[in-house]
Amino acid sequence: MKSSDSSSKSIKFAVILLAVLSVLVTGIGGMAYYTHTIDIAREREISLATDVPEALVSRIDDFVRRGLQAVRLLAVEDSILEAIDRTARNEASVSLSERETNEILDHFCVELKASICYVMDVQGRTVASSNRDGPKSLVGKNYAFRPYFQSAIRGVAGLYAALGVTTHKRGLYFSSTVYTRTQAIAGVVVIKFPMNFLDQIFKVLPGVAVLTSPEGVIFVANRSDWLFKTLSDLSTGQLQALQQSPQFGGIKPSSLGWKWKDDSHLLDPQGSHYYYHAVDVKALPGWKVGYAVKSTELNLQVQQATHTIIYALALFLLAVILIVGFIYRRSALSIKQLMDYRQALEQSEERFRRFSEVANEAILIHRHGVGLDANTVAEKMFGYTRDDFIGMKAAQIIAPECLQRVLENITQQYKEPYEVVAITRDGVRIPVQLTGKSITWDGQLARVTSFVDISERKKQEEKILYQATYDALTGLPNRTLCRDRIEQAIRAARRGNYRLALMFVDLDDFKAVNDTMGHDIGDELLQQVARRMQSCVRAEDTVARQGGDEFLILLGRIDQAADVNTIEEKLLQAFSTPFDLCGTELVVTLSIGVVVFPEDGEEYSTLLQYADIAMYRAKAEGKNMSRKFNPEMGVRTSRLQALNTALQRALPEAEFSLVYQPLFAVATRQLQGAEALLRWQSKELGAILPEEFIPVLERTGKIVEVGIWVLEQACRQMVLWQQQGFEHLRIAVNVSPRQLGDMTFPQKLQQILDGSGLAADRLEIEVTEGLFLKHSIENVKRVLHALRVLGVGLSIDDFGTGFSSLGYVRDYPFTSLKIDRSLLPKDANDYRAQALVTAAIAMAKGLEMSVIAEGVETSYQLDFMKAHFCDSIQGFLLGKPVKAEDFIFTGEVELL
Repeated sequence: MKSSDSSSKSIKFAVILLAVLSVLVTGIGGMAYYTHTIDIAREREISLATDVPEALVSRIDDFVRRGLQAVRLLAVEDSILEAIDRTARNEASVSLSERETNEILDHFCVELKASICYVMDVQGRTVASSNRDGPKSLVGKNYAFRPYFQSAIRGVAGLYAALGVTTHKRGLYFSSTVYTRTQAIAGVVVIKFPMNFLDQIFKVLPGVAVLTSPEGVIFVANRSDWLFKTLSDLSTGQLQALQQSPQFGGIKPSSLGWKWKDDSHLLDPQGSHYYYHAVDVKALPGWKVGYAVKSTELNLQVQQATHTIIYALALFLLAVILIVGFIYRRSALSIKQLMDYRQALEQSEERFRRFSEVANEAILIHRHGVGLDANTVAEKMFGYTRDDFIGMKAAQIIAPECLQRVLENITQQYKEPYEVVAITRDGVRIPVQLTGKSITWDGQLARVTSFVDISERKKQEEKILYQATYDALTGLPNRTLCRDRIEQAIRAARRGNYRLALMFVDLDDFKAVNDTMGHDIGDELLQQVARRMQSCVRAEDTVARQGGDEFLILLGRIDQAADVNTIEEKLLQAFSTPFDLCGTELVVTLSIGVVVFPEDGEEYSTLLQYADIAMYRAKAEGKNMSRKFNPEMGVRTSRLQALNTALQRALPEAEFSLVYQPLFAVATRQLQGAEALLRWQSKELGAILPEEFIPVLERTGKIVEVGIWVLEQACRQMVLWQQQGFEHLRIAVNVSPRQLGDMTFPQKLQQILDGSGLAADRLEIEVTEGLFLKHSIENVKRVLHALRVLGVGLSIDDFGTGFSSLGYVRDYPFTSLKIDRSLLPKDANDYRAQALVTAAIAMAKGLEMSVIAEGVETSYQLDFMKAHFCDSIQGFLLGKPVKAEDFIFTGEVELL
């Protein structure tokens, strides 16, 4: 009995002890579970608030990198620089280069899904835009105040987030500098991207996601009604600065009423707690991506943990009562083991499920190069199942040539995205962007690697790169790619100690083809020219389009001068054959300049400059020929550079002056007027002949400004002479083709006449025949007719030295014809000259034009012109050009 009691007591004691121990174990386990649940909730809260903004910033940084790459590619397009130059020249008509500019701007906007692409000159004025035809066109508007312009104009690519001044839409503005051929800053090109890509990413996120400016203004959010507001109150100074700034349209942002508890905790207006984490956007200094998670999730976890503990205690106590009857039953696993196993399994599955749901990239988790887990995107991308990834070597999906780089980045704990080539189960190679990060997985250090398939982006980049380096019209390498090839060839030739040659090729009189046959025919001609040039060179040579009607040919390796001569002869011979342009045959000739490395130069810029000089020498000597550069040409270039530099200061420093050569009537022998002639006495270079400095003025465009000055001085002088009693006199002034190519020239001339008080019929405008080759025929016709409407006389100067067609004499409103001195007969035996002059006088008389003979220097020439009814005479025989104060009015002269 005692034994039984003892046993019973023992059993009771054992049961009581077991129950007490069970309650203690359950209580301790419950508290541990409670504490662990709180920790897990906090970790999840912090992890989510930390990972989301980091992922968003990574996406933004990647987009910024591609945006900067795109705007830099756009900035080196030839047509962009030409758009700026065209605006500087005030060209009103739509040209081939303008259409190319519009096409490239439209193409970049469409391909990049940008809002707008536009070009600004150095003053910040928009000269070309992809929305040029829309109601909110940017063309003509000035955005010099924008930071992205101020950055790019200093040579630094710009990035700016703002509300559009014209469009009133949010956008990211990418800007890049446009350089001239001499690497001077010419302007700025801008691409504006809409915020759609960020709006779409933000709106699907739970919690609170915002992109804020340095002042705290919300620019992007997953709640659309939060835009241009602030989480918390701003100071009065900050509000005033925002209202005065055009960045956000001068808004006064309202506060959402949130309060900061500390740097990482917020209270919303209802008093709810949020954990907040912000990450800096490197590309936008002061801008941050912030993400806030509501703490209600933590409270829910605590409540669930409390309920779990209560249920567990009740169930466990019930189990204690039942355990007496089953004390000897064997169990496969202890309760502790079972709980640990189940908890680990649930944590692992939940962790990866959450990880896979928020990721749209392929994710691989590995330790020491061996796979631990992968998501469904990875399964689809690589063709392996999740089970295949577990235990597989991660190197199996990396291309061998990229493996060393990947291993080095893992060793260095590299976190930035980089590009490698991955290999699928089927052996297909795909370009991917890889990002790696160290994590703790199952209590041990591991690495999570994300893979983004960038195949489409690579194709797009290759397409954009092709468009940036090849000419759209001819398919030839453009100026940028050609320069790269030339510089590579120079380095190779220097290492290999051999020679190479560069040809600068220009089509002769191509503008006349465009003007007479139209731009479409001009485009077709350029395409045929490109193909014909390529047929004349070797496989290792490069034919490139430099711009307009200029081409470069790089002869990769030459052993002797005959190699260059052979190519020259092939080109000139090939272009002697007519081109078939829509049924019309046309012969187009070439002017070629040649330089040889290393004799003529050892750098790209030097070789290009000398080849250009040699090409212009070929044109000057008659065109349709090739000329090799020699040092004498370089001396001429230095002289031209000195003239150009000195001419920039000539007008401000009053170095120009006018002289006047008298003009006499043959019939009355009286003075009719004078021709105003420009002279230049440089303080640095001395007296310079007009035939030397006037072509430089023409090439640089300075002739327009100087020409206006000449007209103003000549009109004022004519009025002074009229006030002295010589009302019948007329003044003749040479006007540059550049001035007559300006549609506003008649208005400018009217202002000069009004300002001086000279009557229009007292002014004679002299134009050369070259005018009809250099400018649009229709524009010239409109300008000349407008001048005749003013009452100004029009004279063809230097007749017989220029354009061979006589159609312009018939079709334009000229009042007089001035026969050049080179056409006048030298003596009585110069029969051909006599016949030409006689024919010219007869033609002019038939068209009711007066005839002037210039350059009359002998008595025979004077007698001949009198005998053939020439109206007026001018030349050294009767009077040399003199200053106004030395001009003597003799009334009449003895014309023998």
